[in-house]
Amino acid sequence: MVWRGSLTLPRPCAVQGTCPARFYLHVEGLTDSALNTLLVGSSSSRPWYRLLEKQAPSFLSRLQAIGQLSADKISIHKISGTDFLANVDISPGQLQFSNVHAKLLGGRHSGSATLDFSSGTPSIHAEGSLDHIALDQ
Repeated sequence: MVWRGSLTLPRPCAVQGTCPARFYLHVEGLTDSALNTLLVGSSSSRPWYRLLEKQAPSFLSRLQAIGQLSADKISIHKISGTDFLANVDISPGQLQFSNVHAKLLGGRHSGSATLDFSSGTPSIHAEGSLDHIALDQ
């Protein structure tokens, strides 16, 4: 997987946690398994979303960043789409996707999602709409 884009890290930051990194990342194809391998590594049995849990002492569990993620193609579980674009806000214990847009199932999806890892049990809240989809796909 080849990522293109930019990353800006604020230096120095007087108060830790108040200076988020800013990014724009683009990839040709994004899959849930590739994302898991990228964030966790191929030898780990933990899913990628476990990295943001509060008890995990990973870099990602302390990261604050805002930016945009885009992909020409996306495949999550058995659903594939194209032209994926989302604003992303990463804070300790939480990952938010807003203004999510993609072409899928012959139509368009738009929505948002929040993955919360701040408590013992991770939770996902997602909402969105599908327009002009073909259910037979």
